[in-house]
Formats: sequence, structure tokens, C-alpha cells
Amino acid sequence: MLKQKKILISFMCLALFWAIFSQAGAMTLKEVRYLADQNNPAAQFTMGLLYERGEQGLAQDIVEARKWYEKAAHANVYARNRLAVMYYQGLGGLDRDVPEAVRLLEQSVAQNSDVAQFMLGSIYYNGAEGVTVDKVKARKLFEKAAHQGNAQAQDTLGVMYYNGEGGLEKDPALAFKWYEKAADQNFSQGNLHVAAMYYEGQGGLDVDREQAVELMKKAADSGNKLAASMLESWQNANRPKELRLKPSAHGNINDSPPPFKEGLHGFVDPKQEKDAKKAARDSSPEVTDSEK
Repeated sequence: MLKQKKILISFMCLALFWAIFSQAGAMTLKEVRYLADQNNPAAQFTMGLLYERGEQGLAQDIVEARKWYEKAAHANVYARNRLAVMYYQGLGGLDRDVPEAVRLLEQSVAQNSDVAQFMLGSIYYNGAEGVTVDKVKARKLFEKAAHQGNAQAQDTLGVMYYNGEGGLEKDPALAFKWYEKAADQNFSQGNLHVAAMYYEGQGGLDVDREQAVELMKKAADSGNKLAASMLESWQNANRPKELRLKPSAHGNINDSPPPFKEGLHGFVDPKQEKDAKKAARDSSPEVTDSEK
């Protein structure tokens, strides 16, 4: 009986995440909330996502989302990362508190979270209240995340090789290597950077305008406004010079990565969703003696 209950609870947790990350819900909100009230960190994190997104019949409520993330943050790296974003930006009824965001991210970095590595690296790259710019530290964090397959970190590491930052020598060939890894995951900024290098024949590449346009269009079609602007400038290349867009003043399209992609909603990428589903499977609540 105990084994059957454990199997049932594990199945419920798996179904929970399929309910959140797909259109066909397998659990009711009442069932999700029940697990969250039983102090299941994965369910608490999921309640935070539901309130943050305004799904499953709930009105979007960032304050309520923050409360659920706070409940789960001690045990759930995804909740902790999102809570860090809220502290960094002053969301969910919180005052902006960069040191607290850094503290939370450092906890997640200690658990080898690639998302936290990227976010903390971005803070050190740009600097913030109480955080001095340290591009060497940023680069080391980006490297850790990039080697785990984080597309944003891979693209940003490419930027640093292209510009010669964080203790790195300028190396367009290595920049292309990392841009390409990000592009292989269909990360739009990676596609943009690879396209730009093909267009100019950089990093040891032969000029390939056809490939460049194809990749830039792919980035533009995914909603990347800079890619759309670059594509238009290429299409206008035969017009009078004054109609062309000016080249980047720093010689690179994106020489400063944003600390957080599009604010709070930019961190549920496919890899994180996959990991979150695994977290749900691995974090079923223990059965008490009274339930045996």
C-alpha cells in the first residue's frame, strides 16, 4: 500500500508539470494547491508560475507568485532563481535589493544551476548597486553555464571572445564557435551573430551572404527586432549610402548582454522546463505514518 501511494504521488507530481507546461491540464488547480499546501517545493514553485502567468483560471498576481516562490526557495532552485529576479527588479511588492538577488543566485550557483550562473554573470558583467563590474568573474560564470548548454551563456561568451573581454584575447573564430552552439539551439541572438559573421566573412569564414540572410531571417522571424533591422539594412545595401543603418560603434552587434532577458517572463526556456519536469518527478512528498 505504501509503495502504491508513493507511485501515485510521483505520478501526480509529473502530471502537475505537464498540466502547467502544456495546454491539456491533467490536474485541477485544487489538486495543485493541495500539494503546495503540503509543502511540496515543486508544487509551490508551480503555484508561483500559475500566479505569475495568470493561468489555470487564476488572475495574474505577481505578489502572490512571489509568496509561493518564497515558500519553495529553500529547496527549489527554480523558485529561488525567480525570487532573485524579483529582488533584482523590485517586483512582487519587493524593494529592489541587488545584494539579496546576488545572495540567492549564489546559492543556486552552488547547486550548479546554469540559469543562475548566467544571471549572476550578467550582474557582474554590467555591475549594479553594491556590485562592481567584474568581467573576469562574469566570464567564468558564463563559461560554467555555457558548458552546461545554456544558450544565452554560450552566445554571451561568444560576445566576450569577439570583443576580447574578461581576460580573453580577441578571437573571432572562438566567438563563432560559441555563437554557433547557441544558434544550434535556435537561440535568436546566436542566429543573429552567426549570420553577421557569415555576412562579413569573419572568424576564418568565407563570405556567404545567402547563408547569412537565411539565418538573419530566422532570427527576425522569431521576434528579434535587431535581426529584423539588420536584415532590412542588408536588403537596402544597394540604396544610397545615407539610407543604410550605421554600423555598431563597438564593432559588435551585441556588446553588452542584458542582465535578464525581457524581465520576469524570459526564464522559462525549453531546458529549464525539461529540468523542472524532472524536479517534479524527483520531489514527491514523503508519506507519513498516518497515511500508510
